[in-house]
Amino acid sequence: MQKKETTQLIITIVLGVVLVLVLAKNLTKKKAVPVTGAPAQGVSAGRSFQEILNDQSRPREGDGLYSKLQEENQRSEFKRDPFSKVPIVSEDKPAVLYLKGIMQDGPNYIAIINDDIVSIGAKVGGNTVVEILKDRVILNDGTNNFELRIEEK
Repeated sequence: MQKKETTQLIITIVLGVVLVLVLAKNLTKKKAVPVTGAPAQGVSAGRSFQEILNDQSRPREGDGLYSKLQEENQRSEFKRDPFSKVPIVSEDKPAVLYLKGIMQDGPNYIAIINDDIVSIGAKVGGNTVVEILKDRVILNDGTNNFELRIEEK
C-alpha cells in the first residue's frame, strides 16, 4: 500500500511542476514585434480618422455589392430583432389606431386594426388586445384599458 501512495505522490508533484511551468510561460509578457514594410490595405499608417473616412478604396454607397446590401436592408421589414426575445417597437407605426373591422371565427373574434389582423393577446402599436367584442375592441396600453369602435361613415 505504501508503494501506491508513493507513486501517487510522485505523479502529483510532476503534474504540479508541469502546471507551474505552463502558467509561468503564459503569464510572461510577450514583447511586441515591430512590423516593417508597407501596411496592408485598410491598415492605417499614421493617418488621421478623417483620412481613413475619405479613403477612396473603401466601398461607397453606389458601389456594387455594398449598395445592393444597403438597398436590401432598407427594403426589409423586420418587426423584431431575431436574437432578442423582446420585440422591437417600430417608430413608423402610427400613434392613432383605427378599428377597420371585426370578424367572427366560430366562438372567437378577430379584429383589423391599422391593416393588422389581430386576436386577443396580440400587440398593436405598443398596445395589447385584451378583448374583442361584436362592436368594439378593448386594448391596454400598459396602465389603462381603452376601447376602439368602428367609425361609421
